[in-house]
Amino acid sequence: MVGQDAFFSIVKAIQVKVRRVIRWIGTTVAGLFVCMAALVIVLRTVQKVRSEHGFDTFYDLNGAEWNYIGRLVLLALIPIALLIGYCIRRWELREERDFRKRFDIKE
Repeated sequence: MVGQDAFFSIVKAIQVKVRRVIRWIGTTVAGLFVCMAALVIVLRTVQKVRSEHGFDTFYDLNGAEWNYIGRLVLLALIPIALLIGYCIRRWELREERDFRKRFDIKE
């Protein structure tokens, strides 16, 4: 019985590691596909603007009318918004750390 329990615990540990590896591979592949799709959208938009079709309109999946310059501006604002959010988060974490240090709060 003791040998079987040890064997099954080893098998279970191996299964957990295999699941983690498979999850990591799946997440990585999905992330690469999302990055490639975003790159294609950006490159197609830049190509349309460069070929002087920037004010041509198209409809997105929601039925809203867009032009390519508007899409390019929106795509440029996304990293800026993410950077601002990151800076706010860092500032809040620093404030929390200073608060904990000032009032000697332990967790």
